[in-house]
Amino acid sequence: VQNQDTVIIKQTGGGKSLYYTIAALLSQGITVIFSPLKALIDDQVMELIKAGIPCCGL
Repeated sequence: VQNQDTVIIKQTGGGKSLYYTIAALLSQGITVIFSPLKALIDDQVMELIKAGIPCCGL
């Protein structure tokens, strides 16, 4: 949010999705999230699209 690169490492269920969603909404640039699981990526993309946040999973 302060125009700096950030790395967040937290346990499962630790709220990481909330951090990057807020950062993406507050920034005017592109937010890149790396996730190790395709199923998790698909689920998060679906939830973001339902919330009206443009995104894609690669």
